Amino acid sequence: MTTRTKHIEHRLPLIWGGALFLMLATWYGDWSFDDPFVTYRYAQNLAHGHGLVYTPGEHLLSTTSPLWAIILAPLAQMGLDLPKGAILLSALALALSTALLGQLGRQWRTPLIGLSAMFLFPLLPYVRQALGCEMPMLILFALAAIRTYTRGQMHAASLLLALAVLTRTDAVLLAFLVGVHAFAHRKLTFTSIALLSTPLALWHGWAAFFYGSPFPATLATKQAQARMAISQSFTEGAINLLTKMTQTPVGALLLLLLLIGALAMWWKPASRMWGVFVIWSALHGMGYAILHVSRYFWYYVPLMLGAAVAIGAGLALVLRRVPRQWHTAFFIILACWNMLYLWHDRTSRDWRIGLYTQTGQWLATHTAPEATIGTLEVGIIGYYAQRRMIDFAGLLQPELANLMFYDTNYDLLALWAFAHYAPDYVAIRDDTLAPLKNASLFQSRCRLLHTVHHASTSRVMYIYACHAKSHP
Repeated sequence: MTTRTKHIEHRLPLIWGGALFLMLATWYGDWSFDDPFVTYRYAQNLAHGHGLVYTPGEHLLSTTSPLWAIILAPLAQMGLDLPKGAILLSALALALSTALLGQLGRQWRTPLIGLSAMFLFPLLPYVRQALGCEMPMLILFALAAIRTYTRGQMHAASLLLALAVLTRTDAVLLAFLVGVHAFAHRKLTFTSIALLSTPLALWHGWAAFFYGSPFPATLATKQAQARMAISQSFTEGAINLLTKMTQTPVGALLLLLLLIGALAMWWKPASRMWGVFVIWSALHGMGYAILHVSRYFWYYVPLMLGAAVAIGAGLALVLRRVPRQWHTAFFIILACWNMLYLWHDRTSRDWRIGLYTQTGQWLATHTAPEATIGTLEVGIIGYYAQRRMIDFAGLLQPELANLMFYDTNYDLLALWAFAHYAPDYVAIRDDTLAPLKNASLFQSRCRLLHTVHHASTSRVMYIYACHAKSHP
């Protein structure tokens, strides 16, 4: 191998990371989905001096990522477009994560695994779709923590693990894995323990005082949602994903390589370091299965990291048996596959985004600041409306979780929430909540005020003005 070729291989992770960021920033700048907007509103209120709250004056923790809200708050304070800023930051985090995978391959003397995982990770299900939420930042903190730990930088690794846990509490499983390894190899020191535990203790203490609990109120709701027949649990979603993969030649090949790679990491000491990501992914999946929460697609992103590493290990076994000059061609094909996939998929924007944005903006303009608004999906509408929201799915009103049973559905929850909370306005999409619209109580209290149409969809949003008492 020439010196020039070695230099290019060493630079390849950063080159690919930069290219991936440019593609994501250019093609996915307006990507969004509903749930992250709850966190965006926390960030917005924090930036405007209302505190880390969804509704000023109400101390309820309904975001699963307080650190992501804190990271985004300066963007809102500067008057920048927060949703677009979140996309760019998460795109940067994803790009840096892929670069770290390539660099870990060189650091651990298994470059084929690192490069394969680097190109595979953005292609796997749910990874690109998670742009805008906290998952790309979680993956970045996790990879950076492992890299610094294996380089002997225990203090930096402790701080990065603390950031990962503050990004999502379930990252405590990764901190546990690193702690066990450090203890077994006598690397654990009082200072490293303090650097990890102090930020977590400060946050949990403050959150317990301010919110009444350091844990998101949404956990009980998502567990309750999984009880409903109409919902899919995390485990059911994982099984469905595996089933779909076995039904396509590419998916079946990836699963075969994953199994081969996982076995190779167990038997081959040279690649054993990569096992930390596979073990973390397995623990993550087991934890969510035990919690029995409903399926939200971004929950699977840490599993995709473990899958990318295991598939990369399987590919490395194959590539070692072919001439070295073919390796470059193979990675060029993977890079092109990424570009074609991202280019083709760039238009798969959620059609609800425009309709919900327009609805929230109309409510912000035409309702009083103290008004309450009831709707089924509160993220985007609530962010733009900046009003007190009544969430018929229970993420902002966790007491609704007590009503979620096997035969419960969102029509029943909406009827109960409407009767119990008596919102001033109700926003209902034309294809949802027909029982609520047809209920005599709703018809006696509410009148159609406005209809929102958006050019990107044939669907419409009906906005009703309601009164606590029935019309005479």
